[in-house]
Amino acid sequence: MIFKGQLILMIKDDSTSLQEDAEEITDIPETTGESSPTKNWNQIWERLVRLGLGEVAVRVGTGLASLVLVLLAIWVMGNFYLKGQEDGKNNSAQAAAIPSPTPAVQPAIFKALPTSALSGGISRLAVIHTTLPTRPRFEITEYTVEIGDTVFGIAQKFDLKPETLLFGNYDMLADNAENLRPGQKLRILPVDGVYYQWHAGDGLNGVAKFFGVAPDEIIEWPGNHLSKDTIGDLAAPNIKPGTGIVIPGGHRDFVTWSAPAISANG
Repeated sequence: MIFKGQLILMIKDDSTSLQEDAEEITDIPETTGESSPTKNWNQIWERLVRLGLGEVAVRVGTGLASLVLVLLAIWVMGNFYLKGQEDGKNNSAQAAAIPSPTPAVQPAIFKALPTSALSGGISRLAVIHTTLPTRPRFEITEYTVEIGDTVFGIAQKFDLKPETLLFGNYDMLADNAENLRPGQKLRILPVDGVYYQWHAGDGLNGVAKFFGVAPDEIIEWPGNHLSKDTIGDLAAPNIKPGTGIVIPGGHRDFVTWSAPAISANG
């Protein structure tokens, strides 16, 4: 019981001491003209430190200062930054609401065409440089021999066999490549075969057999300008003597033949 009574007295003494200290804090003497607010705050701070409340006061002050700064930042954002963004969006929307008309630009290809051509649909433009496909050749052409030419080289130029060049020019070369000379005008057949000059008394069956082809192949070759309706009897056809005809695919024995590619001499 004595211990309990002592504990109660100690608690009362502590409570009385805290109450007195609090009264001393609140009982701040009235300031005179010589005192300043800074001096009063210093006195309050010293008393708080003596009571062991300095750290608590610092925490409370820091929290209040942070809260004030946050509230101030929110107020500034709401009144200036966000309002400025809204004004900018409104100005941009107003500026974009009335776009300036853009003139239609026509490509240069349509500017060159008349209006009537455009209204009627898509017109095809004329191409100045047109590459024509390779067409089959039916007529005999002429080639002038140049220095350095050979029978094989000339034949290769025209996609022919060398013997075709000889078979088409027997009157100048006589089946001999060594007879090639610069300045000669050679016949270039349109196809591999033989060139033959018609003689009086020749029969179409006999000529075709001699060169190893059928009579129809000679008649139907477009370059010969022959027709079954006009040629008459095959044994005595209506072909004028001296007429040159092409025998496509024809072949004969060489009178004299030497294979060396001897060039034309100057």
